[in-house]
Amino acid sequence: MSDFPFRDEASRADAIAIPLTVVVREMIDGPTPLFAIDAPAPGSGKTLLAEGIGIVVSGVRPAVMAQTRSEEELCKRITSVLRSGNSIVLFDNVKRRLDSATLAALLTATTWSDRVLGKNETFQLPVRAVWIATGNNLELDNEIARRSVWIRLDAAVDRPWERTAFRHGDLLTWLRRHRHELVWAFLVLAQELGLDFDELIAEAERIMSAGGADLKTERWLLAHP
Repeated sequence: MSDFPFRDEASRADAIAIPLTVVVREMIDGPTPLFAIDAPAPGSGKTLLAEGIGIVVSGVRPAVMAQTRSEEELCKRITSVLRSGNSIVLFDNVKRRLDSATLAALLTATTWSDRVLGKNETFQLPVRAVWIATGNNLELDNEIARRSVWIRLDAAVDRPWERTAFRHGDLLTWLRRHRHELVWAFLVLAQELGLDFDELIAEAERIMSAGGADLKTERWLLAHP
């Protein structure tokens, strides 16, 4: 998180809450909020932050969903990503006011219902993804704002995309190389918050299994703080 220009410590803490939420998602019975990553100018690192979080907690970048004015089309897209089992879904580069009744309902839902294409039947899917939106000077309607956590980036320069001298020049490559240690760090943080050790390990093993890793060392470290 050191290379991102968070406006304040609250925004930094809320950004840390995104991967932590994904790590413990299966231990949360109810819905989780929309994480809104906002900045006053392009090139501030909004999408990079979301992509980096995706790589840490799932090994890949988040599934990207474009903003649409059609509620029907949004329903189809939501159904598609939920059926795919994506752990993070990103509404990237939101241009217009986010005021979808469908999205507002999704953010308080634990199951999602849709109609089978071409049939008079419906099916249900569990809502287990974590949702992120990015944009410049994001504008959310009241219903979505009430269901959101706001994260503000502000590089305080005219051309933030021209910044140099980052701690990690190729951040995504660095995250891939150190993913194992970073997941362990979130496990330790979750344990400090009082969450159950065995459930944490089970969830972390699920997260890391896609990369062929195991958590034998982390299991020992958590058991012997």
